[in-house]
Amino acid sequence: MIKVLFVDDEENVLRAIKRCLRNMKSQWQMYFAGSGREALDIMSKQQIDVVVSDMQMPQMSGEQLLAEVQEKYPDVSRIVLSGHCNQATAFRLVGSDHFYLAKPCPTKLLVDTIENAYFVGRKADSQEVTTEELQKALIDLCKVLLMRGELSFSDLPAQVKMWLPEKVAQAFAPVIDNHATFVSSTEFSRNVGWTDENDVDEYQKYKEYDWDDYFRG
Repeated sequence: MIKVLFVDDEENVLRAIKRCLRNMKSQWQMYFAGSGREALDIMSKQQIDVVVSDMQMPQMSGEQLLAEVQEKYPDVSRIVLSGHCNQATAFRLVGSDHFYLAKPCPTKLLVDTIENAYFVGRKADSQEVTTEELQKALIDLCKVLLMRGELSFSDLPAQVKMWLPEKVAQAFAPVIDNHATFVSSTEFSRNVGWTDENDVDEYQKYKEYDWDDYFRG
């Protein structure tokens, strides 16, 4: 589970972030701080993977906070999320290995950036990612895209198709060839190797969820 710390001196911004990311609660453990000092206090007690900070804050700016985080916790990935960041500051932050996002930021872009930052941090820390890890990540991604109806097997590069287990590859045809048609949860579960009832329930949840609403933020 990714541990993400959001820092912003505006309470309404933190509330908006909580609302937009409510569906990530099962995958992320999220912390919220109203100042740089509060953020550092949280980090002294909790292991954090990713820090997402505003720039213009009283007492301790986001730039000061992230510089201190970089010094004290070099393995923590850092993301600037700000609507008040000039070009020179943005270039300086990017040069400091921070990620940068401008407000307002679409929810999907924020989620993708946080997960990418976490992955980059892990890669830098371990120096390598095994083929098995990459294959598992790919298979998990394919399952999600299958359930959303956003991917066709024919769209995949040949190198990627070779990585997919046969049972997953076979599941593509009945689910995706007609984007408006889904196989039953039981058939999908059998094709991709899910046997637990919770997995089937998870499929139904993905199938019925309003993804347009999820990514609208």
